[in-house]
Amino acid sequence: VGGVVARFLFVHLMNQRRQKTVLGIISGALEDITGVVLTGSNEMNMQLYAIADEELSSGNVDKGIWALALVKARGDAETRKSEYLKLRVKELKHAEQ
Repeated sequence: VGGVVARFLFVHLMNQRRQKTVLGIISGALEDITGVVLTGSNEMNMQLYAIADEELSSGNVDKGIWALALVKARGDAETRKSEYLKLRVKELKHAEQ
C-alpha cells in the first residue's frame, strides 16, 4: 500500500508542479487520499518531502540512496523516484533526531 501511495503522490506532484508549490501539492494529495489536513509534525514531513523532491529535480541526489531506490524499484525508473523520496525522507527524519 505504501508504494501505491508514494506513486500516487509522485504522479500527482508531476501533474501539478507548475501550478503549486511542492509542499502544497503533497499536502493536497495526502488530503485527497486520507481526508486529513496536515498540521504540526506532518508539516515537517511535507518539508522533508519537498527537500527530497528538490534534490531529485536538480539531480543532486544521495548516490547511495539513489542506488538502493533502483534495487527497491526492481529497475523501474518511475518507481525508483518514488522510492528515493521515501528513503531520503526517512534518512532526513533520522538525521533530525
